[in-house]
Amino acid sequence: MNLYAGQQEDEDVKLNRFQCYQDMTDEQRQTFETFKKDVLAAEQQQKWTAIVPDEFTILRFLQADKYDTSKAMARLEANQIWLQEINIPKLLTTNPPQHLQQYRKLRARAFMGRSHDGMPIFVERLGDFFNAIPSKEGNLLTRQDWMDCFLYDLAELIAQIKESYRINLQNNQPITWKATWIMDTNNVGFYRAGKAISTIQLLDKLTEPNFPELAGPVVIMRVPTIVNGIYKICKAFLDPVVAAKISVYGGLPKNELLQRMDESVLFEEFGGTNTKEFPKAEYS
Repeated sequence: MNLYAGQQEDEDVKLNRFQCYQDMTDEQRQTFETFKKDVLAAEQQQKWTAIVPDEFTILRFLQADKYDTSKAMARLEANQIWLQEINIPKLLTTNPPQHLQQYRKLRARAFMGRSHDGMPIFVERLGDFFNAIPSKEGNLLTRQDWMDCFLYDLAELIAQIKESYRINLQNNQPITWKATWIMDTNNVGFYRAGKAISTIQLLDKLTEPNFPELAGPVVIMRVPTIVNGIYKICKAFLDPVVAAKISVYGGLPKNELLQRMDESVLFEEFGGTNTKEFPKAEYS
């Protein structure tokens, strides 16, 4: 929840160093200051029974709900209940989930490097993940297994976001708590993808309400023609802020990717010179 817990003693961890704060209007900053007082008042009433939200978390939740303070407060309160139920600190300090290695064989994703603006870049074989969920190996995992492994995996991704803070601070760059996501839909099968939807929705319900505003640019590539066409129609109905983050390509957009990162960061199979191994999904 609190991305920078444990780093707060560093006096350089200041909210005004973050790009999302610098981009706020005066009205938005006033709304934030008022909302922060409301959250602190709720702390006095002992509403925060799991983890007391810090100012970074307060702003993330407020921005996720477009500065609607009522919605943001409701989300924070719901998040407290969820945190009590899920007990993330215990999950992360005990042994890894029993099926974590199997999960990672089914869900192949990797930290590739950092973009020009210092964001961590995560790449995922999304097509293979959709195919793997209803596979023989995927069916061995229960709903609870999927959730435990997903949360454990997410914690490691968040660690890279925290590291970006340190690196950008050293390089005197604006700091971000977002990440760039590259989703490779190559090999996706429509039948299998359809059977994977319930699991995808299960994981999405963990992410969107409880870990808001972590997504920066999202590049979805090697998308089948029919899906690309459907997306162009659906895009008209998406929230403009969300739609602006997403770029969809039918092929491999090497030139567009290199506008965001150095060639040495981009994996070889995508046209770069990064020889780091990007594992492939393993499923029947």
